Amino acid sequence: VRVVTITARAAISAPAMNAQIPAIMIFLRPNWAPTVPNGSMLASEALPPGNEVYTGSVELWRISDGKLLNSWTAGASALAFSPDGKLLATWYAMTGIRVWKLPNGTLLSQTTSAPNAVLFLPDSQTLVAADMDGKLPRYRAADGSQIDTIAASSPATSTLRLAPDGQTLAALAGDGQILLWRLPQWQPLSNLQIQTNPGGAFAFLPLDNQMLTALKDHVVLCNLANGQQETILS
Repeated sequence: VRVVTITARAAISAPAMNAQIPAIMIFLRPNWAPTVPNGSMLASEALPPGNEVYTGSVELWRISDGKLLNSWTAGASALAFSPDGKLLATWYAMTGIRVWKLPNGTLLSQTTSAPNAVLFLPDSQTLVAADMDGKLPRYRAADGSQIDTIAASSPATSTLRLAPDGQTLAALAGDGQILLWRLPQWQPLSNLQIQTNPGGAFAFLPLDNQMLTALKDHVVLCNLANGQQETILS
């Protein structure tokens, strides 16, 4: 395993605390336990040995002292915080998408869809999901009702990422192409041709309009403002 360190500034734990981080780790560990944007809480999945995912629990931790704040059965294979830190979305094929109020873990809403990925939009009230059929349905967090569906140009989408400024959303297509939209108008950025491997890794950098993508034998730094791409590791 080869690791390269790209220095960037980002708030990663305590509020308003800047730190030098190896930014490449953002996408080398895409499924690490999510934290709320202000860095005060962390959520993790707890699965009893030998049991199925849908019997597992969500654990909510306070980062400052490692205290377990709450735990509840959620049946989740992945988790996502809302930007305001008040809601947590969980999803799994057998349970669909569930939205929980924090920190008490009260179930707020549920859908029957079984997406590949889910994230909250910047308003903290809207969810977008990545479906196997290439569509991106949007749901109201308050009641689970579907608002509309954004069509993608791929038969399948998996990973979803939101830029730090909340203005650009990226979805990984089944062929490794990264699809981009400008929010809130959902304007496709079809002029940007960015590629990774099918099921590969990519991430927005804390710096404006920059993204890292990992291909088979190299890592590319992409400038989303002008489309320029530069190999930084091979």
